[in-house]
Amino acid sequence: LTVVVGIIGVLQIRTIVAADTYLFEKMTSPLADLITIAEDFQRVRLQMRNVSTASDQASLAAAQQEIGRLNEEIDAATASFDKSVVTDKGRELVDAYKDQLGSYRETADKVIDLVRRGDRESALSLMNGDGAKAAAALQSAVDGIVKTKIDLSKATADGNEATGSRAVILMLVFTLIAVLLAVILAVFLSRSISVPINRIV
Repeated sequence: LTVVVGIIGVLQIRTIVAADTYLFEKMTSPLADLITIAEDFQRVRLQMRNVSTASDQASLAAAQQEIGRLNEEIDAATASFDKSVVTDKGRELVDAYKDQLGSYRETADKVIDLVRRGDRESALSLMNGDGAKAAAALQSAVDGIVKTKIDLSKATADGNEATGSRAVILMLVFTLIAVLLAVILAVFLSRSISVPINRIV
């Protein structure tokens, strides 16, 4: 009986550990990637402002270099986050985000090209027009992913809590059954010994 209770306990503990690992790897850890994406995107937008106000080629090159570095970080965080997507809705949101990211970068490249050619007025017009719309759409896509991931994390945490509660109840039930069986067995053995002795006496 003790062995049975022990085996059940080990299985329940393994279930809880697996659930917590899933919560960390698929829900909690990916939030760091989303923070990187959101923060670096805002830094890219700041550098795009620097592009539009660059007074010489050296300043423009420095801003472009920083934008390139930030884009590499965003791409790495995106690839990492992509591995944590577990639902169809999440996949749709990530695909939409990638599309918006591509649109924003296309507009940003056009702005940089206009600045490089000396057409600062057109660059500012494009950045404040299509660029602003693309940036807003991209930010909205990121916000949607963050909200969905947080909601999913909460649902997973609630599920883990329920799993833990069930494990406790199950252990208590099997422990109680084991105790009752042990008492019944003890009474049976006691009677099987005492009855013959009483007959002899």
